[in-house]
Amino acid sequence: MDSEARGGGEMIGADVIGADVVGADGGKVGKVIAAYAGYVVVEKGFFFPTDYYIPSSAVVSAGPDEVMLNLTKDEALHQGWDAVPASLGGDVAEMVPGEAGNAPMSSPDTTRADRYGHAQPFDHEIDGDVTHDDSGGTITVELHEETATASTRERDLGQVRIEKQIVTEDQTIDVPVIEERIRVERRPVDHAVEAGATLEERTFSVPIRGDVVDVEKEIRVTEEVTIQKEAVERSTTVETTVQHEELRVDDTATTGEGRVTETRGGAPAAPGDSV
Repeated sequence: MDSEARGGGEMIGADVIGADVVGADGGKVGKVIAAYAGYVVVEKGFFFPTDYYIPSSAVVSAGPDEVMLNLTKDEALHQGWDAVPASLGGDVAEMVPGEAGNAPMSSPDTTRADRYGHAQPFDHEIDGDVTHDDSGGTITVELHEETATASTRERDLGQVRIEKQIVTEDQTIDVPVIEERIRVERRPVDHAVEAGATLEERTFSVPIRGDVVDVEKEIRVTEEVTIQKEAVERSTTVETTVQHEELRVDDTATTGEGRVTETRGGAPAAPGDSV
């Protein structure tokens, strides 16, 4: 069979290995890693790939660069084709080997291990914090952090009570007063009295007058007090705690060095930096 595009009813040869598998909606399903009689094995994912056994009846056209399906990407991924077909049953006699050393692929495995025999550490469908970019084979882990913002709300701070009170105090007033006084003035005289005059005792009463101080009170306005409310802005400080997520990479492999390279903003991360 030549390398030109063929219909799904024909035998699909080894030249499709490595071709992109595309759904009817243009969505990329994965890459062909092997071809069986009646099936093509499509690998989806990079770090934790899953093999899909797509029957040739679902293939519209096949070529060395692209295999087109008659189903959309989502429809193809939900047909249950990730299970090894019963017709294969682990028998690789009908498998068409790829060009890499012409070595046949190992027998199909119904476990959740990848095609290298390594158990998958987690399933993307279970871990909601991990997303899988099928186009580039990249796992994107989002790191989150809390940010604190302050807002104000009005509340009752209490009340201010204003009272008028009566206070008694002593007050001294200087008042000028006028009083009448008796002044006795004596001067010497010497002359005769009238005939028949005799000596007698006599009392003279002289009334005197003076001012008396009367205190009168009147109520007068001495001060006006205006009471108003006004809003005054001031600065205050509040303290809180925020949390953020950090990524820790644990390389548990026992052989080889330099398996993990970390960058921050395109530049190599310094040792000990949190990612």
